[in-house]
Amino acid sequence: LKAALPPKERRAVVLIDPSYETQSDDAAVVDALNEALKRFSTGVYLLWYPIVDAQRTKKMIKKIAALPLKNLLQVELLVREPTGVGMAGSGMLVINPPWSLAAAMQETLPWLVQQLAPSSGSYRVVSLVAED
Repeated sequence: LKAALPPKERRAVVLIDPSYETQSDDAAVVDALNEALKRFSTGVYLLWYPIVDAQRTKKMIKKIAALPLKNLLQVELLVREPTGVGMAGSGMLVINPPWSLAAAMQETLPWLVQQLAPSSGSYRVVSLVAED
């Protein structure tokens, strides 16, 4: 990631899809984002994460929200409540999201929940850090 940033065009979307096989992957993601933001603070970063253990996920998100960033959107889709066993859903943290993304997700996710898990699904779209 370091070698590719910043791009010559000074505009880019960076998709980050770690393995999350060990808890050390969480720390590596936070460190990589911190370095990336130092090099290219205006980029749009999309970080996918599985929702298996809610506490582990919250811990990682809290650390990312504490990074020096101006805008952070959290989008999650769950097909069931997380129990710590197996993936219950997926999330995406979006740093510097396009202005229309939150509204588009609020419109799209209810339909997805209805299709994937009408009786047990849920979603959330939350601005964790908002530009002043």
